[in-house]
Amino acid sequence: MQSELSVAISDGACLIDTNDSVSDLKSVLIGRLCRYYTRRGSGSVTDTMSLEDVQIATAREAISVIERVQKIIGVEESPGQDQPPLIGTRDLAQLHILLSIVFKWGLDPLYAKVVLTWPEGVSLQGKARIIDLAASSEDYATLSSFTSSILHLVFPDGVRGRIPQSHITTAILERHTLDILKSSIMLGWIPKSLSTVQTITALGGVLSSNPPQFVRKQCVLSLGQQLLRPQGIRGLFIAVFGEEDAAAVDYSPIEKLEHVARVLMSAPSFIAPEGGSSHSSDGPSPSEALSTLITLVSNADPSPTLISTLLSPIASTLYSLLYHMDHVKTTDPSLRESLRGLLITWAKIVTTSDGVTVLWSIIESEDTGWKIDLEGQITKTNASEKPAKLSLMTPQDLEIHENEDFDLDTNILGLYPDPSHFVQFLKTIDRTDISSDLFVQLLEAYRDHKTKEEKDPTRVLLYLQTIMQMQARLTDGKSSRNILCKPAHLLFFVKHILEPQKSSSEYPGRNKQRRMKQFERFQLDSDIEDETPKQSDSDDDTPGAQIISPDEEMVETSVHLLLSILEANKDLSARTAPVLNDIFSLLEPIAREGSETMRPLAQEARMVMTSRLAYTSSRCDSGSYDQDKENVHEIYQKALKLLQDPILPVRAHGLLLLRELISPVSMNPKTPKLDNPAFLPAILSIFLQSVHDDDSYIFLNAVQGLAAMVDRFGKEVLKGLVKEYSDGLAGLGATNLTQHELGARTRVGEALAVVIRRFGEALGNYVDILVPPIFNILRIHHIPTALRTSSISLLADCQTTYPLAMLPYAEDLAEAMLDILQIEIMPAEADTSSPEDGAKQGPNLDSEPTMSSSKIPPLRRAAIHFLSLLIRDTTKQIYNTSLGQSILSDTFIKRAKTTLGYVAYTDEDNIVRVMAREAGEGLVELNNAIMGVF
Repeated sequence: MQSELSVAISDGACLIDTNDSVSDLKSVLIGRLCRYYTRRGSGSVTDTMSLEDVQIATAREAISVIERVQKIIGVEESPGQDQPPLIGTRDLAQLHILLSIVFKWGLDPLYAKVVLTWPEGVSLQGKARIIDLAASSEDYATLSSFTSSILHLVFPDGVRGRIPQSHITTAILERHTLDILKSSIMLGWIPKSLSTVQTITALGGVLSSNPPQFVRKQCVLSLGQQLLRPQGIRGLFIAVFGEEDAAAVDYSPIEKLEHVARVLMSAPSFIAPEGGSSHSSDGPSPSEALSTLITLVSNADPSPTLISTLLSPIASTLYSLLYHMDHVKTTDPSLRESLRGLLITWAKIVTTSDGVTVLWSIIESEDTGWKIDLEGQITKTNASEKPAKLSLMTPQDLEIHENEDFDLDTNILGLYPDPSHFVQFLKTIDRTDISSDLFVQLLEAYRDHKTKEEKDPTRVLLYLQTIMQMQARLTDGKSSRNILCKPAHLLFFVKHILEPQKSSSEYPGRNKQRRMKQFERFQLDSDIEDETPKQSDSDDDTPGAQIISPDEEMVETSVHLLLSILEANKDLSARTAPVLNDIFSLLEPIAREGSETMRPLAQEARMVMTSRLAYTSSRCDSGSYDQDKENVHEIYQKALKLLQDPILPVRAHGLLLLRELISPVSMNPKTPKLDNPAFLPAILSIFLQSVHDDDSYIFLNAVQGLAAMVDRFGKEVLKGLVKEYSDGLAGLGATNLTQHELGARTRVGEALAVVIRRFGEALGNYVDILVPPIFNILRIHHIPTALRTSSISLLADCQTTYPLAMLPYAEDLAEAMLDILQIEIMPAEADTSSPEDGAKQGPNLDSEPTMSSSKIPPLRRAAIHFLSLLIRDTTKQIYNTSLGQSILSDTFIKRAKTTLGYVAYTDEDNIVRVMAREAGEGLVELNNAIMGVF
C-alpha cells in the first residue's frame, strides 16, 4: 500500500511541478499534463485547447489523484487488516495544493458559467427542481461530475453514512464547505418557469452522469413528479427522441425504446400501489393477460429483437400453460393454437444460445400448476394441490394398463416436462441447431447425474427418456430435422466420454473414499441378501449377468450415438471431421479388451470409420481413373459402402467384394482386379480389423482376404501381417494379453498359415521375413502357451511347404525343440495307466486359453511334430542328395535320441509318448541313412 501511495503522490507532483522553463501559463499547464499522461500511460492534450479547457483538464486529473490517495489512506484500521500507510507533511501540502486546483480551476469557473444560464430575477425559493440545461448542458454535466466526485470523497456511503476520517476529508470540510454547498444548491434548485420538457431533459442529464446515490434518488423522485404532469409523457418522448423524431418512434433505436419502457414501468416511490401483487383481483387474469399478449405480438412489427425480448423471460411459463391446455379437453381450441403459434414464432426467431437456455430452463423447472374451468378461465394452482409424482403409480393403474393397449409414451410418473410432449414441441419448431445443442446438454447432464453418489432418480429418468424420445423422433433421416446432421458438438461429446477420466489421478483420496463407501454398501447389501430369501423370478438371479457401471453405460451410449451419427451423415469421415481420428484411436482398446457387449460395437464403429475414410478418399481421387478401370472403382466404392452397413451379412458381402478385387484368381472371371497400390493401406486395415470380429463368417473372409493380398502384392503386405502377429510381446506387457487379443493374434496366424501354404517353392523368397520373428515368439517363455504353440505350427507349415527354404534355420530350430522337451517336460509319477485310459486330467488351453504354463501337452506335441517333420525331410535329402549330412550333427542326433526316448517313457500324455516314440524311430532311419545302411 505504501508503494501505491508513493506512485499516486508522484503522479500528482507532475501537475504542480514548479521547474518549468516557460512563463506562459497555458504552455506550463500543457507541459505538466503531458508529463502526467506519460506516467499514467493514457490521455492527451493539444495546443489547440483553450486555457480554460486546459485548467479544467488539470483540475479533473487533480481530483483523480486525490481519489486514489483517499482510497489508500481512508481505510480505518480494523482487526486482521494492515495499518493504512502514513503520509508526510510535504505530501500533505501537495494534496492541499491539488484540492485548491480542483476548486479554483474546476468548481468555481463552472459554477460561474452555469449561473449565467438562469433567467434574471428568479428566486431560489420554491419547490425542488433541476436547472435548465438547454443553454449549456456540457457545462452543467461537468459541474455535476466535479460536485459528485467531491461529495463522494466526503460521503462514500451516502449522506446518512459515516464520514471517513482522513486528511483529505478534513481539508475539504474545513476549507471548501462553502464551495460545495454553493454548487449543490445550484444543482438542486431551478426556477419554476422551466417547462416539463426542459426539466425532464435536465433530469436525464443528471442521471446519465452517474451521480451519487442520494442525488440519483432525488432525480428519480423529481422525474416521477414530472411524468404525472399533463404533458409529462409527451415531454418524456420529446426529451428522448427529439421534437422531429417523436412521431417516428417505430424507426428509433431499440436502446431508446428500452429506456422509455423502463421509465414508464417504474412506479413513483411517493405513490402507494393501488392493489396487492400480480395475483390482485384488480389486475388482469391469466386469460386476459394471455389474450393481450397474443394481440400485442400479432399486431406488432415482426421484429426478432422485440419478440425475443418480450417472450424469452416468460417462455417457460407459456410452455407450461400450453402443456396443460393440450391435456384439458375444455380448452378453447383457438386460444390454445394461438398460444402454440406464439411459442413457435418465438422459437423460430430466437438465437441458438438463447433458445437452448430457455428450453433447458423448461427441463430444469418444476411444473407451474394451472387450472382451466369449464368456461375456459385460467388460474394458477398452489404447489400443495399438485399430486406427488410417484403417487400416480398404483396397483390399480397397472391393472388398467394390462387390460388395454398401453402407450409407451405415456408419462406414468408425471415427469415434467413430459418427454413425449416436449420432444414433439422441438420437432414442431424445426430448429435443428437448437435441438442438437440441447441434445448434447442432455447427454452431459445425464452423464453427470449418473456418476453422482446422491442423485434424484426421477431427474435421471427424465433426462434418459427425453434423450430416447429425441433419438426416436428427431433422427428421421431428413436433413432439415435430423439432430445428428450437425454432428460437431456430438462428436466432441463422444470423444470426451471415450477419453480416460483424470479424476482418479487428480483426486486419489476422494476416489478411494468413494470406493470404500461403495464396498461398504455392497457388503451391507450382501448381508441383507443372505438373510432374505431370493425370488426365483428375479432378473438379478440370472447366471452370468454382468453389472454395468455408469461409466461403461455412458461409453456404450456414446458408441451407439457415434454409429447413429455416421449412419445419418454419409459423407462424414476423418477427412471432413478430424476429431474422428482421435475417436478411432480411443476405440482401439475397447475393440480389443472391451466387454462382450462393447467390443463388437467398437469394432463396427472402427470398421465404418475406416471404410468411410477410404470411400471418401477414393471419390476424391476418382479423377485419376481412366475409362477402362471405372468398373473397378465402382465395385471398390460399393464394397466400402457395404462395409458401413449396420447389418452384419451386408458387411460380410462387402469383405467378399474386396477379396474378389484383390485376389489373383477370382471365383468370378468377369470380376476386374484392383491394381492401384494407393488403396492397399486402407484395404489392409479393413481386413486386419475384421480379423478381430467375433463373427466367424466375417473373420474367415478377412483371413482369406489377407492371404489374397499377400498372393497379389507380396512382401509389404506380408511384413504387415507378421508385425501384427509378433510385435508387442517383449517385456512384461505380454503377460497381460486378454483372451480377445490372443484370439486376434492366432487368427492372424491362421492367415499366415494360408499364405505359407500358397507360397510353395516361392517360400524361399519370403522365409527371412517369416522365420526370425516367429522363432522369436517361441523363445519368450512368459507369453501365453497357445501363442507359442501357434508359432511352432507356423514353422511346421514352412517346413512342410518347402524344406529347402528352411535349411539355414534347421539346426537352430531343432535345438530349440529339444530345449522345450527337456526344460518344459513334467516328470511323471508312477504311471500305472494303460494307453487306453487316456491322459491325466489337468489344465488345458480350452478352459484357460491365456495361461502361460508350458507344462501342458499341446506345446510338447507341436515341438515333437516339428522335429518329426525335420527328421523326415533330412532323411529324404540324404537319400536324394548329399545335403542331409550337413544339416543335423551327430551331437544333436545323440541328444535327440536320448530326449525322445525319455519322453516316450515318462511323459504323462499318451499322445506325446506315441509321437515321441515315432520321432525316435525316425531318428533311427535318419542315422541309417547317414551311415549308408539301406
